[in-house]
Amino acid sequence: MISDMNGGVPPRPKGFLYLDHAATAWPKAPGVGAAMSDALTAYGSPGRGGHRLSTLGGQLVERVRQRVANLLGMAGSDRVVFTPGATYSLAFALQGLLKRGDHVIATSFDHSSVLRSLEQLRRYHGVLVTVVRHNAADDTLVDAVAADIRPQTRLICVNHASNVTGAILPCSALIELAHRQGAHVLVDASQSIGHVTFDLAELPADMVAFGGHKALLGPAGVGCLAIANPDIRLTPTVTGGTGYDSGNLDPHLVTPSSYEVGTLNVPAIAGLEAALVFREHGNPRAQQFALTALREDCIWHSHLRLPGAIGADRVVQPRWLASRTSKCRPRWRSPNPNACRSSLCSTCSHRPWHGPLRLCPRQFRLGR
Repeated sequence: MISDMNGGVPPRPKGFLYLDHAATAWPKAPGVGAAMSDALTAYGSPGRGGHRLSTLGGQLVERVRQRVANLLGMAGSDRVVFTPGATYSLAFALQGLLKRGDHVIATSFDHSSVLRSLEQLRRYHGVLVTVVRHNAADDTLVDAVAADIRPQTRLICVNHASNVTGAILPCSALIELAHRQGAHVLVDASQSIGHVTFDLAELPADMVAFGGHKALLGPAGVGCLAIANPDIRLTPTVTGGTGYDSGNLDPHLVTPSSYEVGTLNVPAIAGLEAALVFREHGNPRAQQFALTALREDCIWHSHLRLPGAIGADRVVQPRWLASRTSKCRPRWRSPNPNACRSSLCSTCSHRPWHGPLRLCPRQFRLGR
């Protein structure tokens, strides 16, 4: 937790309402902070020695790896790769799979972490990229993607749920389409994992990427790439120490260690385990609240306007978007920090702020 200049913990602002869960969950699940703190003294570097602390660290990593596999419905855990986060997972999947002359399809629903990686591959590595421009998360998107498939299409990227609206895309139909055409599928589950069930038996994606710090309620600094298709052998994008066979410089692949070079972020992995245990035993969905309850919570925020819910069945959680041009800016970007008391203000007269402003509440309460 970040301390202020006096060494204390910054107090929670009076009347504070956190609506940025699509960026990162706050607060984290009970036990996450304690698990991360304990890990600093309880574990050594996994696979880097035969002493007790290293062994305990390795046992922790493998235990959490199995929990992630269970979360996804994977038969085994050896193809679950830990990364620093979802962005790294996506970049690794794209850069490790695609080669010059390969064709990949993404859509306008994809996050910039996918689109920027693809642009780099297009510019500098000869990968053929098609971005399908579409504004409906329904079967018409499947038709639009199908129209752009070529014989050399090797991969289709699918954002399971939009990071802007929360709309769930037709993943099952897109996966079926890709496999019918001989292409692989990379699913970005960053916004959905933890909100909705993701079972590889029902959504047989070839690769699934996500971070631990959003709806899973874990810490930042750890993500996963699940390589569900055993036929996929990614080229490592970073090479280095793995803790074994150090005298052999041949870059032979051993999953997952060849993809987890260097020292793993053991405290973050320990925090992720605490979050997963909370999900398994804490029954957070019993505490779900309705949209109307959230609106009632917001009444006492006199300057807060909710311009309309994205009200649909196919959303991972309730979200609101400001109009395309809003006459208020978030308080931390405001030229007059005393004028705004919330992210959306109906009384201030700041210069226009262009672009959507996403409001994303939690799906359930962790106390007041």
